[in-house]
Amino acid sequence: MKNEKPALPNVQHKDDVVNVKAWIDQYGSYAVSAVLIVLIALTAGHMLKNRRQSRMAEASQRLAVAQTAADLESIIADFRTSDVAPLAHIALAKINFENGEYDLALSQYDAFLKQWPDHEMKTTAQLGRIVCIEARGQAPALQEAATAFAAFAAENKGHFLAPQAIFGQARCFEQLGDLEKARTLYEDFIASHPDDLWNTRAEELLETLKHRLKQ
Repeated sequence: MKNEKPALPNVQHKDDVVNVKAWIDQYGSYAVSAVLIVLIALTAGHMLKNRRQSRMAEASQRLAVAQTAADLESIIADFRTSDVAPLAHIALAKINFENGEYDLALSQYDAFLKQWPDHEMKTTAQLGRIVCIEARGQAPALQEAATAFAAFAAENKGHFLAPQAIFGQARCFEQLGDLEKARTLYEDFIASHPDDLWNTRAEELLETLKHRLKQ
Protein backbone atom coordinates (compact mmCIF):
# COMPACT_ATOMS: atom_id res chain seq x y z
CA MET A 1 0.00 0.00 0.00
CA LYS A 2 1.12 3.59 -0.75
CA ASN A 3 0.99 4.83 2.89
CA GLU A 4 2.53 1.76 4.45
CA LYS A 5 5.67 2.61 6.44
CA PRO A 6 8.79 0.55 5.72
CA ALA A 7 10.03 -1.76 8.46
CA LEU A 8 13.06 -0.51 10.38
CA PRO A 9 16.33 -2.37 9.89
CA ASN A 10 17.51 -4.76 12.58
CA VAL A 11 20.07 -2.72 14.52
CA GLN A 12 21.72 -4.37 17.48
CA HIS A 13 25.30 -3.18 17.35
CA LYS A 14 26.94 0.14 16.61
CA ASP A 15 28.71 -1.48 13.64
CA ASP A 16 25.31 -1.79 11.93
CA VAL A 17 25.32 1.97 11.16
CA VAL A 18 26.46 1.24 7.58
CA ASN A 19 23.33 -0.85 7.01
CA VAL A 20 21.21 1.90 8.53
CA LYS A 21 22.69 4.48 6.12
CA ALA A 22 21.84 2.28 3.11
CA TRP A 23 18.30 1.90 4.43
CA ILE A 24 17.98 5.70 4.74
CA ASP A 25 19.15 6.17 1.16
CA GLN A 26 16.45 3.74 0.01
CA TYR A 27 13.45 5.06 1.97
CA GLY A 28 14.15 8.79 2.17
CA SER A 29 13.00 11.36 4.75
CA TYR A 30 10.72 9.04 6.72
CA ALA A 31 13.71 6.86 7.38
CA VAL A 32 15.75 9.71 8.83
CA SER A 33 13.31 10.50 11.64
CA ALA A 34 12.52 6.85 12.33
CA VAL A 35 16.11 5.71 12.48
CA LEU A 36 17.00 8.55 14.84
CA ILE A 37 14.84 6.78 17.44
CA VAL A 38 16.71 3.51 16.86
CA LEU A 39 20.12 5.18 17.05
CA ILE A 40 19.22 7.10 20.21
CA ALA A 41 18.14 3.86 21.89
CA LEU A 42 21.28 2.10 20.67
CA THR A 43 23.57 4.89 21.89
CA ALA A 44 21.78 5.13 25.24
CA GLY A 45 22.19 1.41 25.78
CA HIS A 46 25.88 1.57 24.88
CA MET A 47 26.44 4.53 27.22
CA LEU A 48 24.64 2.73 30.06
CA LYS A 49 26.84 -0.33 29.61
CA ASN A 50 29.98 1.82 29.64
CA ARG A 51 28.73 3.67 32.69
CA ARG A 52 28.13 0.42 34.56
CA GLN A 53 31.60 -0.81 33.66
CA SER A 54 33.06 2.51 34.73
CA ARG A 55 31.16 2.41 38.04
CA MET A 56 32.40 -1.12 38.71
CA ALA A 57 35.97 -0.05 38.00
CA GLU A 58 35.57 2.91 40.36
CA ALA A 59 34.14 0.67 43.10
CA SER A 60 36.94 -1.87 42.72
CA GLN A 61 39.59 0.84 42.81
CA ARG A 62 38.14 2.44 45.93
CA LEU A 63 37.94 -0.95 47.65
CA ALA A 64 41.58 -1.67 46.80
CA VAL A 65 42.80 1.50 48.55
CA ALA A 66 40.28 1.59 51.44
CA GLN A 67 42.02 1.73 54.81
CA THR A 68 39.41 2.81 57.32
CA ALA A 69 35.91 1.83 58.36
CA ALA A 70 34.69 5.17 56.97
CA ASP A 71 36.20 4.35 53.57
CA LEU A 72 34.36 1.05 53.44
CA GLU A 73 31.08 2.47 54.72
CA SER A 74 31.24 5.04 51.91
CA ILE A 75 31.79 2.28 49.32
CA ILE A 76 28.84 0.30 50.66
CA ALA A 77 26.62 3.39 50.53
CA ASP A 78 27.66 4.32 46.99
CA PHE A 79 27.70 0.83 45.45
CA ARG A 80 25.25 -1.16 47.58
CA THR A 81 23.90 -3.15 44.59
CA SER A 82 27.27 -3.91 42.99
CA ASP A 83 29.43 -7.04 43.30
CA VAL A 84 31.86 -4.99 45.37
CA ALA A 85 29.35 -4.38 48.19
CA PRO A 86 29.64 -7.83 49.85
CA LEU A 87 33.44 -7.65 49.73
CA ALA A 88 33.30 -4.22 51.37
CA HIS A 89 31.03 -5.68 54.08
CA ILE A 90 33.56 -8.43 54.82
CA ALA A 91 36.42 -5.94 54.91
CA LEU A 92 34.44 -3.61 57.18
CA ALA A 93 33.75 -6.41 59.66
CA LYS A 94 37.46 -7.32 59.65
CA ILE A 95 38.55 -3.73 60.32
CA ASN A 96 36.05 -3.33 63.16
CA PHE A 97 37.30 -6.60 64.67
CA GLU A 98 40.89 -5.37 64.49
CA ASN A 99 39.75 -2.16 66.20
CA GLY A 100 38.33 -4.18 69.08
CA GLU A 101 34.69 -3.64 68.08
CA TYR A 102 33.88 -7.34 68.39
CA ASP A 103 30.11 -7.09 68.75
CA LEU A 104 29.88 -4.64 65.85
CA ALA A 105 32.00 -6.93 63.67
CA LEU A 106 29.83 -9.90 64.67
CA SER A 107 26.67 -8.05 63.65
CA GLN A 108 28.25 -7.17 60.30
CA TYR A 109 29.22 -10.77 59.60
CA ASP A 110 25.66 -11.81 60.48
CA ALA A 111 24.26 -9.12 58.17
CA PHE A 112 26.50 -10.37 55.36
CA LEU A 113 25.32 -13.97 55.80
CA LYS A 114 21.70 -12.84 55.81
CA GLN A 115 22.00 -10.65 52.72
CA TRP A 116 24.33 -12.91 50.70
CA PRO A 117 23.72 -16.47 51.98
CA ASP A 118 25.22 -18.11 48.88
CA HIS A 119 28.17 -15.81 48.34
CA GLU A 120 31.59 -17.39 47.72
CA MET A 121 32.87 -15.57 50.84
CA LYS A 122 30.21 -17.20 53.02
CA THR A 123 32.66 -19.50 54.83
CA THR A 124 34.95 -16.54 55.56
CA ALA A 125 32.04 -14.71 57.21
CA GLN A 126 31.01 -17.83 59.13
CA LEU A 127 34.49 -18.28 60.55
CA GLY A 128 34.84 -14.55 61.18
CA ARG A 129 31.72 -14.44 63.33
CA ILE A 130 33.02 -17.34 65.47
CA VAL A 131 36.31 -15.50 66.03
CA CYS A 132 34.28 -12.49 67.18
CA ILE A 133 32.52 -14.65 69.77
CA GLU A 134 35.87 -16.05 70.94
CA ALA A 135 37.26 -12.53 71.30
CA ARG A 136 34.69 -11.69 73.97
CA GLY A 137 36.88 -13.75 76.29
CA GLN A 138 34.36 -14.83 78.91
CA ALA A 139 34.00 -18.55 79.63
CA PRO A 140 30.47 -18.89 78.15
CA ALA A 141 31.62 -17.17 74.94
CA LEU A 142 34.71 -19.37 74.73
CA GLN A 143 32.62 -22.50 75.17
CA GLU A 144 30.19 -21.31 72.49
CA ALA A 145 33.07 -20.51 70.15
CA ALA A 146 34.76 -23.89 70.75
CA THR A 147 31.55 -25.68 69.80
CA ALA A 148 31.09 -23.48 66.74
CA PHE A 149 34.70 -23.98 65.61
CA ALA A 150 34.26 -27.76 65.86
CA ALA A 151 31.04 -27.62 63.82
CA PHE A 152 32.68 -25.42 61.18
CA ALA A 153 35.63 -27.80 60.82
CA ALA A 154 33.31 -30.81 60.53
CA GLU A 155 31.09 -29.14 57.93
CA ASN A 156 33.99 -27.81 55.85
CA LYS A 157 36.45 -30.70 55.72
CA GLY A 158 39.02 -30.05 53.03
CA HIS A 159 38.30 -26.33 52.94
CA PHE A 160 41.37 -24.12 53.29
CA LEU A 161 39.83 -22.46 56.38
CA ALA A 162 39.19 -25.74 58.21
CA PRO A 163 42.63 -25.74 59.92
CA GLN A 164 41.93 -22.26 61.27
CA ALA A 165 38.75 -23.57 62.87
CA ILE A 166 40.66 -26.43 64.51
CA PHE A 167 43.30 -24.04 65.83
CA GLY A 168 40.51 -21.74 67.02
CA GLN A 169 38.90 -24.56 68.96
CA ALA A 170 42.26 -25.37 70.54
CA ARG A 171 42.74 -21.71 71.50
CA CYS A 172 39.38 -21.72 73.24
CA PHE A 173 40.32 -24.82 75.25
CA GLU A 174 43.64 -23.20 76.21
CA GLN A 175 41.87 -20.06 77.44
CA LEU A 176 39.40 -22.21 79.36
CA GLY A 177 42.34 -23.98 81.00
CA ASP A 178 41.67 -27.34 79.34
CA LEU A 179 45.18 -27.75 77.95
CA GLU A 180 44.92 -31.51 77.40
CA LYS A 181 42.00 -31.08 75.00
CA ALA A 182 43.96 -28.44 73.14
CA ARG A 183 46.98 -30.74 72.90
CA THR A 184 44.84 -33.56 71.55
CA LEU A 185 43.49 -31.28 68.81
CA TYR A 186 46.99 -30.25 67.71
CA GLU A 187 48.30 -33.82 67.81
CA ASP A 188 45.32 -35.17 65.85
CA PHE A 189 45.73 -32.46 63.23
CA ILE A 190 49.44 -33.18 62.80
CA ALA A 191 48.83 -36.93 62.52
CA SER A 192 45.95 -36.65 60.06
CA HIS A 193 47.41 -33.83 57.93
CA PRO A 194 51.08 -34.76 57.40
CA ASP A 195 51.32 -32.89 54.09
CA ASP A 196 49.16 -29.91 54.99
CA LEU A 197 50.73 -26.46 54.68
CA TRP A 198 49.48 -25.71 58.21
CA ASN A 199 51.21 -28.74 59.72
CA THR A 200 54.28 -26.73 60.69
CA ARG A 201 52.13 -24.12 62.42
CA ALA A 202 50.33 -26.86 64.35
CA GLU A 203 53.69 -28.25 65.50
CA GLU A 204 54.75 -24.78 66.69
CA LEU A 205 51.51 -24.31 68.63
CA LEU A 206 51.84 -27.78 70.14
CA GLU A 207 55.42 -27.09 71.24
CA THR A 208 54.35 -23.86 72.93
CA LEU A 209 51.51 -25.69 74.66
CA LYS A 210 53.86 -28.42 75.94
CA HIS A 211 55.96 -25.75 77.66
CA ARG A 212 52.83 -24.56 79.44
CA LEU A 213 51.98 -28.11 80.48
CA LYS A 214 55.42 -28.51 82.07
CA GLN A 215 54.99 -25.43 84.23
